[in-house]
Amino acid sequence: MATAGQPTIIHISADFPDAVSQSKTRAISALLDRTDDEFLHRVYSINRVGRSADAWLRPGKIWRVADDGRLATWKYAAPPNSVFLARSMRALAREILHDIQAMQLNPQLVHAHKLSFEGLVARDVASTLGIPFALTLQGNTDQKLVRIRRDLRQKYRTVWHEASMAIAFSPWIRDWLSGPLGQREKPVELIPCIPVADRIIEPRENPGTTIATAFNLDDWRNKNIATLISACARARDSQPELRLEIAGGGSKASLEAVDRLIAENNATGFVQRIGRLSAGEIQAWMNSACLFALPSRRESFGMVFIEALLAGTPVIYPRGAAIDGWFPTAPFARGVSAKSVDSVSRAIVEIATHQEAVRGALRVWQAEQAERFRETSIITRYRKATNQALAPCI
Repeated sequence: MATAGQPTIIHISADFPDAVSQSKTRAISALLDRTDDEFLHRVYSINRVGRSADAWLRPGKIWRVADDGRLATWKYAAPPNSVFLARSMRALAREILHDIQAMQLNPQLVHAHKLSFEGLVARDVASTLGIPFALTLQGNTDQKLVRIRRDLRQKYRTVWHEASMAIAFSPWIRDWLSGPLGQREKPVELIPCIPVADRIIEPRENPGTTIATAFNLDDWRNKNIATLISACARARDSQPELRLEIAGGGSKASLEAVDRLIAENNATGFVQRIGRLSAGEIQAWMNSACLFALPSRRESFGMVFIEALLAGTPVIYPRGAAIDGWFPTAPFARGVSAKSVDSVSRAIVEIATHQEAVRGALRVWQAEQAERFRETSIITRYRKATNQALAPCI
């Protein structure tokens, strides 16, 4: 329930758990759920429908699926591969404006939770209403679209520079966008995602020889498990006691695909699937491992890396993605080339053979900087950034 003086914020997101899919990431919903006391959030959760004649014949056609007053779940027609992207985003902007008018809302800010899709919508809505808009950057999609859609580059540049506030989950996407789109004069705040599990567990003195990895196995190709298995096999040439445990569930087909990869790499003797772990279990499991590795091909942030560091476990992440830029010189967070088995293997051996020094540095980080990656600090910074974005309208 809104209170007197509580600013109304319009959120536009394709990555929000809704009536179409509850399995979407909770990176955005977690921020909103924890700031309902200060802001009145109205969310338009948009879901593309590409497998229909309407996608090609009526791009931008909208179906209203559900609406509880706070969260509106919509579907919209558009072909895959960003075909008719600008047209369908304009249609969404018009429909959102009609809905705002029908609900008699008086928003003070529009927040797009991606530059390359939702950002186009937010700018149209905000400029029509005469209010500011903010951006959350989604590294994976935003990098891909800005890179390949050169015909939309000028629109993206306008959105990038006009937004009163941009929030980046990691430094790498802020730095990358500054190349093709130019350096922003307005602020870009670095605010990590809220981890699902954020206990701080001291690193073990003798962590054993297990390499841990965890992900939804339905995404096994993008998570690059084949490269990780090969890298572990190579690392065992000098560290024969190393073994790999894979946590996570998925469809029957995905589980079978991962099992085939293990068998095809002659890795059944040192690789084991252990199934899905609960949020309460995963950090204890991580703490028992010598390191956590996930060299994904694409990764906007990867909360699991922060969960591992908080659990006292060094991590290996993909360079140019995920948490790149947060720990530029830390020995306990090693960036690797996701395309290179040798790069991943070398990082595994380096961490495994220098456990004492690596874990000593991780203990210092936990004591001095870990709070920055926990819920209370993240919410405080999100409140501050949102109020700063609102400033031109207050």
